[in-house]
Amino acid sequence: GLASLIAAEAGAEVTHVDASKKAIAWARENQALSGLEDKPIRWILDDAPKFSAREVRRGRRYDGIILDPPKYGRGPKGEVWELFQNLPEMLTLCRDILKPTGFLILTAYAIRASFLTMHRLCEEILGRGVESGELALKDQGGGLLRLAVPPVPEVPTVAGTDVPGPGVHPPVQRFHADHSTIRHARVGPSAA
Repeated sequence: GLASLIAAEAGAEVTHVDASKKAIAWARENQALSGLEDKPIRWILDDAPKFSAREVRRGRRYDGIILDPPKYGRGPKGEVWELFQNLPEMLTLCRDILKPTGFLILTAYAIRASFLTMHRLCEEILGRGVESGELALKDQGGGLLRLAVPPVPEVPTVAGTDVPGPGVHPPVQRFHADHSTIRHARVGPSAA
């Protein structure tokens, strides 16, 4: 729900569709914690492909779509979602409800979902003009931070310093994102 809150803060009228009741509850909590209760967000508990198909039939069009599907999931009525099987249909539905001047942002967090695979799929369905790439965080030294990995074990250091001991290579810094981190995110001008 963080992207929905950011879009609403920026002035968009937002329709947020999620199959998870818990995810919507957290997003609404974040909306309140961020002081954004007055922003126009429709929170809809539904299966995204079913909702999108209804929007196609209704002739509704959107200025932008932020699509953040899970690798695997279940809808509120037990519908099964599998990224590699269902994403082509979902992208087609998004194309059909997107205004000609609109934008679509797709994030895919699955090991087999390389940016090149996603790029080609989006190009095939959405046409030319697709931009794609990998998303990563850089640490202060310019190294890449890996998301959601287990904690790094202690590294033996030279007594009284942070310098790794002889023959010990310092570990790659890690960043762990979980629901408790994201759940209380603040959105708006005072966000860091």
